[in-house]
Parts: sequence; structure tokens; C-alpha cells
Amino acid sequence: MLLARIPADLSREFHLLAQTCRKELDAVLDGLRSLIEDPKMNLPDNQTMRLRKFQQLVARLNFLETVGIAALERRNKTDEILNQLIDHIRKEISYPLLPPVVSSLSQQYFHIYPQLNLLCVPLGEADFLLHLPDLYHELAHPLVTEKYDPRVRPFQEALSKGLDLALGYIKAEQQKEERKRGPDQIEFYLLQWEKSWWKWVVEFFCDLFAVYTIGPAYVWAHFHLCAKYCDNPYQVPTLSASSHPADDARMQIMLSALQKTGFLQEKESIHQHWENFIAISGVKPEPEYLRCFPEHLLESLVQKAYEGVTALGCRIAAPDTKDPVFTILNQAWMEFWRDPTNYAKWERNAVKQLRELCASTS
Repeated sequence: MLLARIPADLSREFHLLAQTCRKELDAVLDGLRSLIEDPKMNLPDNQTMRLRKFQQLVARLNFLETVGIAALERRNKTDEILNQLIDHIRKEISYPLLPPVVSSLSQQYFHIYPQLNLLCVPLGEADFLLHLPDLYHELAHPLVTEKYDPRVRPFQEALSKGLDLALGYIKAEQQKEERKRGPDQIEFYLLQWEKSWWKWVVEFFCDLFAVYTIGPAYVWAHFHLCAKYCDNPYQVPTLSASSHPADDARMQIMLSALQKTGFLQEKESIHQHWENFIAISGVKPEPEYLRCFPEHLLESLVQKAYEGVTALGCRIAAPDTKDPVFTILNQAWMEFWRDPTNYAKWERNAVKQLRELCASTS
């Protein structure tokens, strides 16, 4: 019984996740009971629907077992440290919602499950600094999915305006193709882009939330991730919709956000490193890329996201920001580039300092 697998000695940080898992499990069990006891479910004409509902409930049960319950049962000292950190970040940037529970069980890089308010990070990330800025991106997702809290409405309204701009642009491009009767292939591309923009706008806004609240550290983290894993930063979908926009488009909005918030020197440095990366990779943007991600649309998203984050009441990062987590995470990237040979030694001391800071204020 999964309910029995929820530990009784959970620390305070995990109480809300445990409560959420209990409610979800109760709902699944109630659904399964209904499939057995409801007379309507035994009618011959309802067996197809009954099977479909059963499969949906089993999928929910598997999700709870492998994600929510697993995070509770396998909690460890690293999780405690990460939860202290996320709570400190919440206070530092004036995040309007309760912080998510953090678990070091992720097999999908940094990833959040808003329905559980559970943020998963790779096992070793608590011992390093360079990719902790990705936490800020994940913190933005609940701002999008929250249904009723009025405090997040300004961010959601700004995102909605951004989506309207994107879909309006794609619609105008589709009408151009209809008028000039261009190739069917282009019309198919535009259809895939239209489907994709529903998710792309969310990812762009989460990127921008991170840049506006932690500054250059998040942009450096994105650059580093692309340098390790990205084959084509100009890739656009042509066969089916995609969940994430092209990495170059993401970089361009981040650089614009740095410009907007006054990080001019950092923006130029990252831009130069990005250009060098592009040159080494040997790829160039195709016409489809330039049409899919026009500069004027990306600039509009930068402005709309800034308005949304500002209206939330979050602290906007600036060059003179002195908040301790902000300082440590941005200093990490400066030290990494300044003296890569001795960076590991510097990082060990900085990690210790960060942990002491978060433990003292938890």
C-alpha cells in the first residue's frame, strides 16, 4: 500500500508534498472503487469507457509511486540542503507562492512537477554552483500553472499577451502564404510553429523570469548547457511541434533582458562566447529559423515578461544587487572564467558558505 510508504518522520519541508500525495492517492482509490461498485460501470455499453478510466487511474498511480512517493521515501541530507536553498531564494526574490519541495532524484536535468509542487534536480547539483541558477527557471513554471491565486495573475496576463503576439504573427504569415499561394511545405511548417508557440512562450517567460531575478548567472548556465549538449542552436520543427524553442532564440531574449536590466558588460561577454560557440559548431541559421523567431517578436516577449515579473513584486536583479545567493551564484561564473584552474577550490569554499547562509536563516 503506497500510503504506508509515506514516512511518518518527515521534516517540515516535506509535509505539504506528503499531504498532496495522500490526497492524490485517495482520489485514485476512490476512482478505482467507483469502477467496481458503480452499477453504471458494469453495463456492457460502458466497458470501453471503463477500461479507459482504469488505465488513466493506473497511470496516475504510477506517477505518484515513481515521483511523489519516491521523493518522500528516499529523502536525504542533500534534499534538506536544497530545500533550505530554495526557501532562501524565495525570500530573496520575493517569490509570491510557497516554495516547491526539492528532491535530488531527477533523471531529466532540472524539472518541476507543478501538480505536486515538486522540483527535482540531478543528484550531484547541491555540491556545485554553476547550474543552480536553473532553479530560478523552474520556479517560474508554477506561476504559469497556478489556477486561482490572484498574486500570479499579472505574470499570467503578461504571458497571455505574449502568446497573442506570437500567434498573431504566425497567423499573419499564414495569410501571406495563402495570398501568394506558396509551397504547401511552408504552410505545414507554419502550422507546426503555431502549435509549438503555445509551449515556447512559457519556456521563454520562464527563461526571462530567471534572468530578471538571478541575472547573468542563468544566461551563463544556459550557454554552458548548450556547449555540452546542443547540436543545432537554430533548430526549428518541420515535421511536428516541439516543446522548447531553439537555443539561439532563447539566448537572444536572455541577452536582451540583460541589456534591459543594466548588465551591459556581462551581456557583451556572454554574447562573444556565444558567437565563438556558433562559429566552432559550424551551423548557420536557415531562412526558416529567421522566419520562425523574428527579432521584433522576441523583443516584444522580453518587454512583456519584464512587465509581468515587475507586477508580481519580485526583486529585479541589477548590477548593484547585493543579495547573498545572487552574489554567490554570479560570482561563481566570474571565478570560473577568471581562473578555471583553481575554480574547484574556490567553489568548495563558496558551497560551504552558501550552505551556512541557508542553514542560518531556515
